[in-house]
Amino acid sequence: MPARTKTSTQQVVLAGSASASSLSSSSTGTLSNNSSSSVGLGVIAHSDGDVVLHAVADAVFAAAGAPDIGQQYPDTAQVNRGRDSRDFVAAAAAAAAAAGYSIAQVDATLLLQYPHISSKKQQMIDSLAEALGISSSRISLKAKTAEGVGPVGRSEAVECYAVALLQQQSV
Repeated sequence: MPARTKTSTQQVVLAGSASASSLSSSSTGTLSNNSSSSVGLGVIAHSDGDVVLHAVADAVFAAAGAPDIGQQYPDTAQVNRGRDSRDFVAAAAAAAAAAGYSIAQVDATLLLQYPHISSKKQQMIDSLAEALGISSSRISLKAKTAEGVGPVGRSEAVECYAVALLQQQSV
């Protein structure tokens, strides 16, 4: 159940959080040696395996009180094989709007040892903003390493944690 708080203007604000991990969900993937990637790594996944988009979509779905990605887009459905994760994010934004909410803020923390995303960070934010239909100024994206510890630190996995803040739309 999403957290509900009252703002000073007496609008209902909903917050949802979610995580996506390459080791805990078949709809995201484990890192593999993938020669088609510019860094030599890719993910093994049912959809395109974009953990940032999966975590953000699930956070928005949760805040809107909607079922998660796994329920709406099961990995057992062939139609979802290789699916663009931006579809999930756009559907989450639509679910929030249908429930009467707008996306106020999204915060995501990506955990991966390699590659470093600093040169692609703004491009990732802009793509996410476009899929959500919001300004890129409403998105915070951070990347952290695991300092060589565990599956993330060994570049065997990637994780992402996301929080979405929804605000009731004006009538």
